[in-house]
Amino acid sequence: MRARQPARVRTVVCVGDSLVRGQVSVDFVELLRQRLSEDGFHFSNAGVNGDLAYNVLTRLDVVIARQPDFVIVLVGTNDVNATLTPRMERGYRWWKRLPEMPQPEWYQANMTQIVRLLKEKTSARIAVTSPPVLGEDLASLANDRIRRYSALLFSLATLEGITYLPVHERHEEHLRRIDRVAGRPHDANSMVMWTSLFRHYVLRRDFETIARENGFVLTTEGLHLNGPGAAIVADVVEAFLRDSG
Repeated sequence: MRARQPARVRTVVCVGDSLVRGQVSVDFVELLRQRLSEDGFHFSNAGVNGDLAYNVLTRLDVVIARQPDFVIVLVGTNDVNATLTPRMERGYRWWKRLPEMPQPEWYQANMTQIVRLLKEKTSARIAVTSPPVLGEDLASLANDRIRRYSALLFSLATLEGITYLPVHERHEEHLRRIDRVAGRPHDANSMVMWTSLFRHYVLRRDFETIARENGFVLTTEGLHLNGPGAAIVADVVEAFLRDSG
């Protein structure tokens, strides 16, 4: 009986914010690693907590140096979150050393530079991913703004000939399917994120328990992903990799 031939190794770099990093959110990159490693996909996590598109652009040399076969870019949640209240804008500008006020046009400009640099400096297949739901009230300002930023990404992907991955759309479909279109909204100024992290890291509660306690289905506290939310991201990315690989 012939031994199974080892699959050709294909390097996938996932770059973005805390949703990619997977420390305060269920790690969808690890889910992909579990699903696809035996098929020859090697995953590299280039997520940094709190990053906006501008921050990803400033450290893109790390991604390029790995000469990936695929790059998945998931960033935008913090770009949107920073526009929701003056307090959040000031916080992000100080924390992430932003040279200007976050706004849709600046996000689009930074994402365009990210994509064009990746196209110039690598031979990777590139996919940009719409941000997940921000809170679970689909009629909220936060999710309306996520849809606006997602539309910018779709236009960019079409113009640059890369792939657009509809994570936000899949999250919305899930919430509509279970009749959860008016779930708990995201509150940018709330302390729920910090209390949720306390419950996870100090009280050792899992993200699913915290999500139920907070009244969320796909996120733990309106921003970071729980298991079902991360699984949808992994599903969308996996389909892209299998179709491309």
